[in-house]
Amino acid sequence: MTDTKSDRKNRKGRKKAEGRGSKITAVAIPLGLCALIGVGIWSLFSSDGPAPTAPSLPAATGPWTQLESQPYGFRISVPAEARRVQGGGEDSPVAMWLSTFSTGVVQVTVSKCPERVCEEVPDSVLKGMAEGTISQLGGAVRTNKVIELPCPKGKCPGRELDADGPAGMRVLSRSFVAAGRIYQLSVTDRADAESTFKKVVDSFTFLAPESGQAVDKTPAVQPSPK
Repeated sequence: MTDTKSDRKNRKGRKKAEGRGSKITAVAIPLGLCALIGVGIWSLFSSDGPAPTAPSLPAATGPWTQLESQPYGFRISVPAEARRVQGGGEDSPVAMWLSTFSTGVVQVTVSKCPERVCEEVPDSVLKGMAEGTISQLGGAVRTNKVIELPCPKGKCPGRELDADGPAGMRVLSRSFVAAGRIYQLSVTDRADAESTFKKVVDSFTFLAPESGQAVDKTPAVQPSPK
């Protein structure tokens, strides 16, 4: 087989991209650990922690509310009113919201990602996030799979994690890369985690930054062909 100049150039480009992927993984792992903030808050309501104070927290089966952020380009439904706990302005590199309900917490995190890295090696970014979360949870991993989701400009690479946590918790998380951002939707729950998670991820809708109108809605997860 002839090793052409074009082949050598392509290999060189792939090596550069892989190098950027290894560098960004060091950044991506702490982003994955953001999910543990929800775990830490949940520990307040575990069997070993204090009981919730009045007024009682809403149940996931009750009326849901919308969380919308035009600057970060999304709208989503959550079990209780969400409060922003990280990122004070529209230009913050990381923004995080928590929706705490009677048996757990929903966390929505949006992180800016270098465009070239997100476009060339998104799998490395998402893998680092998942590995960071798994290493800190200490529970059994049920699934950790690569997925693809429809996005306004085609398909978005993603990863979905399902794991057992401490105090009878179950942690489900979906992370995906779109428009130079990493979106992470996580549910930590000791009751019906699967139903809550499905309702959260099915409600996610992209918003146009200029108009705030819905652009596209992520349907049920599709397995990646990889």
